Amino acid sequence: MLPYTNLILRTLCVLFVSQVTLFAKVEIAQIFSNGMVIQRDQKVPVWGWASPGERVTVKFAGQELGTKAGSEGNWRVDLKPIAMNKKGIVLQVIGKKKKIEDLELTDSRTYPGGCFNGMLHPLFPFAVTGVVWYQGEANMRRAYQYRKLLPMMIAEWRRRFEQADMKFYAVQLPDLFKDTAIGRSNVAELREAQAMTVEMDENAELAVIIDSDQDGNLHPKNKQLPAERLALIALAKDYQKAIEYSGPKFKKMEIGKGKVRLFFSHQGAGLVSGSRVSAGSCEIKLLSEPLNNFIVAGADKKFYQAEARIDGDSVILSSDLVKQPVSVRYAWSQHPEQVNFYNKEGLPGVPFRADDWPCTTRNIVKAMILLVH
Repeated sequence: MLPYTNLILRTLCVLFVSQVTLFAKVEIAQIFSNGMVIQRDQKVPVWGWASPGERVTVKFAGQELGTKAGSEGNWRVDLKPIAMNKKGIVLQVIGKKKKIEDLELTDSRTYPGGCFNGMLHPLFPFAVTGVVWYQGEANMRRAYQYRKLLPMMIAEWRRRFEQADMKFYAVQLPDLFKDTAIGRSNVAELREAQAMTVEMDENAELAVIIDSDQDGNLHPKNKQLPAERLALIALAKDYQKAIEYSGPKFKKMEIGKGKVRLFFSHQGAGLVSGSRVSAGSCEIKLLSEPLNNFIVAGADKKFYQAEARIDGDSVILSSDLVKQPVSVRYAWSQHPEQVNFYNKEGLPGVPFRADDWPCTTRNIVKAMILLVH
């Protein structure tokens, strides 16, 4: 159960709306509807519209707050934080001329996407704990620019939701399309921008689905895969469960005698070679195979496939074509095939590169502009 306070609107949504249309001057924002949930343990903004200057009273969970509609008819009150309540609590909004029927809010866990003005803007400043974000394919040709765009968007949403520490859990782009030249991929650069954003934000995390195995399908058919990995993040970060929520993350490398040794955080119970049991499963079976999708380059910056094997808590790479390795990349392609690098908890390794060589999308910034209010 996610951390929400159950509320239940006794009036059906259609009845409530019709009353406002026919009789009432006082209105409440449409996000407050029958069967929704509000966020527990933080202030709860409630807002709407009335005749300019009209007195509005809001009653909820033993609280009674009054305010006046502004010159444009807008009103708002901020309820004090409320603890978990499974039975539901009545919300009353009363105007000078009309009392809106008692409302009971239950469950609403869908966060908006798409058109900012039409779908997201009306929700501000609704009380939420966090946002789940699955997007990025439209920005692949400008992947380097996404390093700035995504953090800016997160900051803007936090400002508008009036929650500086609002959680932001992103789903990294899956395996997509056909592969390009080895070591070059705008999709990989977009995944890197997503990972970099999360690393710089203590209230953000990344769900990796590089092993979706959907034959390059933009929208993986197995929705359970991202859902379960997002749920692990929430359980660990929001419910303080002592569980692993990420696959191996690159930490450092050591180079010597034509080989590279890689070290990782989030090893869980150990590094393994494995594969998901089936396309519709999140479980993995262990394999006794070398690791795939590791590439290595020398000073000439030309990448070649590497032989990769697990050695205890590290991974050792080598290539007969690279006598003096300089950099390593993992899953650095549009569509990494036969992904088999996991921890024992069944979470895939996070794609990475160990260099900062110029990105192929670095100077591509042309884009359409969307005006919002």
